[in-house]
Amino acid sequence: MKVAYALLLAILASVSTADAQQASWIATDDPGLPILEHLILRGEVRDPSPQVRPIRRGTAVRALRGASCGTGSWCLEAVRRLLAEWNAAESHRAASLAGRIGAQGETAARRDPLWPAGAGRTIEGLGDAMAMASSGALLAQARVSYDPRAVRDPDRGTATFSDIRLAEAVIDVSLPFGSATFGKLVRSWGPADAEGTARSASGYPETSFAFDLGGERLHFSAIASRLDDAIADDGAPVYRWLGMHRLDVVPSARLALALWETAVAQGERRSADDALYGVLNTLAFDQAFGRRQQRNSIIGADVTWQGPRMRLEGQFALDDWRSLAPPRYAWVVGAGGRLADRYSWRVTWARVSSLAYRTSDPRENFLYNGVSLGPIIPDHDLFRLSVGIPVSAGIIVHPEVAALVQGEGRIQMPFPPYDSLGTATGFLQGIVQRTVRLSLRAEGRAGPFFLSGDGGLNIDRNANNVAGVSRTHFEGRIALSIGASRTWSEQ
Repeated sequence: MKVAYALLLAILASVSTADAQQASWIATDDPGLPILEHLILRGEVRDPSPQVRPIRRGTAVRALRGASCGTGSWCLEAVRRLLAEWNAAESHRAASLAGRIGAQGETAARRDPLWPAGAGRTIEGLGDAMAMASSGALLAQARVSYDPRAVRDPDRGTATFSDIRLAEAVIDVSLPFGSATFGKLVRSWGPADAEGTARSASGYPETSFAFDLGGERLHFSAIASRLDDAIADDGAPVYRWLGMHRLDVVPSARLALALWETAVAQGERRSADDALYGVLNTLAFDQAFGRRQQRNSIIGADVTWQGPRMRLEGQFALDDWRSLAPPRYAWVVGAGGRLADRYSWRVTWARVSSLAYRTSDPRENFLYNGVSLGPIIPDHDLFRLSVGIPVSAGIIVHPEVAALVQGEGRIQMPFPPYDSLGTATGFLQGIVQRTVRLSLRAEGRAGPFFLSGDGGLNIDRNANNVAGVSRTHFEGRIALSIGASRTWSEQ
C-alpha cells in the first residue's frame, strides 16, 4: 500500500507544471514575516493563508503584488523589499543557500518571557544554515541551527538536543490539485501573535506527512504525525499519533471561515490509524458514530474578517464535546487595524480551561515529548495590547502591555476521576498567579543584519502560584546576527 501511494504521487508530480521553488515555505521566524503581518493587520495586503502558518512563498508573493498601499511611501518600500527577498523568477531547476551567524542573550531559556523558565545566558553564539533545491514539481528544504539556548529550553520536553540540530527539513511535491509534504516543519493554526488552540508554534516540531487539496478559496488539509511512544501497564510499547484535518472556505475578500479537528491516537500497531490519513473521513464523526477508537479528539472553528481599517479574528476549540462537566475548551479572539499612516494596533484575549488537551488516559494527552501541542501552559486568561511601529522598511517594534491570570492546572497533571468530574474546577485551579508585563519587542532585518528582541518588566502576584509571594523582575532576550544568501536557477 505504501509503495502504491508513493507511485501515485510520483505519477501526479510528473504531470504537474507547478514551480516548486514558489512552493517553498517562509519560516515562522523569518525576519520578514513581522512586516508582512503588520501589512496584513493594516489591511494593505490580503492574508494569503488566514490563521495558518507557515505561508508558502508563492502565495505570499501573489498577495504582496496585490497590495493596496495607496500613496503610502513606507508601505510601498516594505512591499518592494519583501518582493525582492521572496520573489523568484519561475525556473525548472533552482537551488539556494543562506546562512547567518551572531550572538544572543536571554534571562531565561524559554522563548516567551511571560512564562520565564530554564537557565539564561548573558551571551552565547547562534547560527543558521539553510538550503533549498527544486526541480520541476519537487522541492527539498532544510535548516540546521546552532542554538545552545534550545538545550536548556523546558519546551523541548524529553527530547535530546545538542547545540546543533536539524530545525526544519521537508520534501514537497506540487500536484495539479494541491501538494504533499513530508518532514519537520514548524506549524501554527491560530491568530497571529497568539498561541493557536489547534496547533501552537511554541514547542518544537515533529515529523509529519501533510496532504493539501484545493486553492485559496476552498482548501482542505490533512496532517498525520508520529509522536513519542508510551509504555503500557504490561511494559509493551504503545505508539502515539497526531491527526489534524482542516477545511478553509474564503467566500469573499473580507471573510474567511474554517472548520478543523485534531486527535491524538494510540495503539499497539506501528502504523497509524487509517482515519488520521482519511481525506473524506472525519476524526470526530468516526469517533462519535463509527468505530470507537483509542484517541482524544478536539473540534474547532476559525473566523477572520478584514475590514477597510480593522481586522477581527477568532478561534474556538472544544475538547471532548460529549462530556461537558466541566467543559474543556480554549479560545483566542482578537482585533486590530490601522493607526495613522504606517502604524497598527492589536488586542487579543486568550483563554484555556484547566482540563483542556488531556483525558483519563495520559497516553492520549496532546503532548509531544511531554510538551503541549497547543498552548504550552493551560488554565489561564491572557490579555495583550500592542502597537506596531515600523522604524524602517525592514524593522518593526511593538510596545506591549500583557495581563496574565494563571491557575495551577497543567496538561501534564493527572486527569480527575470521572466520578468526581462534576465537582472538578474547570478554570483557574488552586492559587491564582497574576502577572502584568510591560515590554518592547523588536524584529526584522536591515541589509545583512538581523534583529530579534523582547525585553520588559514582569510584575507578579502569587508568583509561581505561591500565595503571598510577589516580585518584580526584568525578563528579556535579544539576538543579533549577520547573514548572506545565494540563489542559482535554470530556466
